[in-house]
Amino acid sequence: MQLKIYKRCTAILFGLIITIGGIGAWLLLNKEKWADKSFAVYMGLLIGGLVAFMAFSYYEMNADRNMIKKMVGNGNIALARIKSGGFERFARDSKLKRYVFWKLDVTLYDKNMKKIETSLIEKFNLKQTQIPQGNVYVTYDPANPERMFIVPNALISVFPDLQPIVESYEKNKDIKITYLNVYYKDGMVLESFKDSMKKEAK
Repeated sequence: MQLKIYKRCTAILFGLIITIGGIGAWLLLNKEKWADKSFAVYMGLLIGGLVAFMAFSYYEMNADRNMIKKMVGNGNIALARIKSGGFERFARDSKLKRYVFWKLDVTLYDKNMKKIETSLIEKFNLKQTQIPQGNVYVTYDPANPERMFIVPNALISVFPDLQPIVESYEKNKDIKITYLNVYYKDGMVLESFKDSMKKEAK
């Protein structure tokens, strides 16, 4: 889903550039029609462009997070075990910040404890050079299985209604859980708690 959002944002950005460029070109070619209102036209184009890019910047920054918060708030989460990860691609956002996309192969356990072998593509911090094995929570809706994101650990604790779901996994003796530390820092960071403690100790 992260890759779809990235491609959607890229398309929107190009659309904005082409639209604003087209308006600017039309104004230059038809200058005689607005020459007496040049200040208002220039200000309108400037303000309109700024508002459009600010709205785009907000969407680009928050599209995935808003979707995650909504799904987590609705209880649409599942436990997943990351088995392996493969490099997918590098990417830049509109502010030229770089990210790396990894494709993760996971075993997902739905609320009925049914095992589902699947995969997802997640957007990571550029320093994420390998994918550790372990357990994380992901957004999961059987009606929209492609809307799958890794959920930061801190977000799980924000919603007390999720406690029964989490406890149902942790009490299941057939599932051996080894949680990974999951948090945002210029993209997702995924590491073992042992590695996190080593980083804090330095």
